[in-house]
Order: sequence, then C-alpha cells, then structure tokens
Amino acid sequence: MTTDLSSFDDVVTDGLEGFSVLYFLTEAHANANTSVLPNFYTNTTNPFSLFPRISFDETGCADINSFQVQVLLAPETEKPEDII
Repeated sequence: MTTDLSSFDDVVTDGLEGFSVLYFLTEAHANANTSVLPNFYTNTTNPFSLFPRISFDETGCADINSFQVQVLLAPETEKPEDII
C-alpha cells in the first residue's frame, strides 16, 4: 500500500509555516539525516513506524519525533441490483 507521507506534514508541524519535514524508517537515519523516504512510500509492513525530522527553515535546527501508521484498506463493495 502506498502512502503519501507529505499528507502528515500539517499534523507533524501543527500547521505552522516555516518548517520542512522529512520522513525516515529509523530514529538513527533521522538523526543522521540519511535514507530519506520518498513522499510516496510503499510500506512493506502494516502498521509501520515513521520518524519525521522537522527542521526550522530559518535556522536549519531540527527535532525528531515518531508515530505509527496503520493503513486501513477500503471496504469492498458490490454493485447493487437494479430496483425495477
């Protein structure tokens, strides 16, 4: 399942402007700023943990956080029978 990680940016920054967010699979990668995940990430496990690195654009200072994502599949539907 592919997840648009940028859709979490407003939640991670509390909607504040002037911040950039990068996402990582491990805290070590987030601290080292290596192995950045693409915005459209295809997860191989469900749920999975993310480590966003939130940087203040003006200074470059950064903080690391973490949260877990569980992708819920859309329910299957069937076409209703004609009512006549």
